[in-house]
Amino acid sequence: MHARRLDFLMCQGGAVREDDDILYGPIEGPRCSQTHTITDGTDVVLPQNSVTAAAQLRYATSASLGSYLLTHFGDITSEDHACYAYASWAGMLQDGEAPARDEGSAMGRITMERAARCGFSFGLDLSRSFVRTSRELWQNGQVESRIVTDGRLTREFSVELPDRLRQG
Repeated sequence: MHARRLDFLMCQGGAVREDDDILYGPIEGPRCSQTHTITDGTDVVLPQNSVTAAAQLRYATSASLGSYLLTHFGDITSEDHACYAYASWAGMLQDGEAPARDEGSAMGRITMERAARCGFSFGLDLSRSFVRTSRELWQNGQVESRIVTDGRLTREFSVELPDRLRQG
């Protein structure tokens, strides 16, 4: 979690940082006084109950993960059946001032495009697996997954981010 998010979400306690990235630690909501946890750079600020658990489970499968990766980033790969919707939407974004917030960010394509245009952007999503994968892609510049080709048949799929999408 980027330290600049604290200005918009909540105040931090004794968090462990690596430069501007908060990796582990507690954060407390200034209004609700509830303590939430940052784990592996990801903060969970929603109450964990059956509703949020069910929402997260829908996207926790490898098939969903691969499908969303292909949809969000297929245009920057050499995939034959790439989706160009996210590239098209990104082309409509204007330069602006930071921060930019992307609610329902899924794999983070629009979040990354907005960061490239305004310097700092953060995404929010219910799916922990999507947030974790998006973070891995942003940090490492690449991520591997599997996509369904037919029924239960899958194959490897890899996304490598261009440098312009590895901004704040």
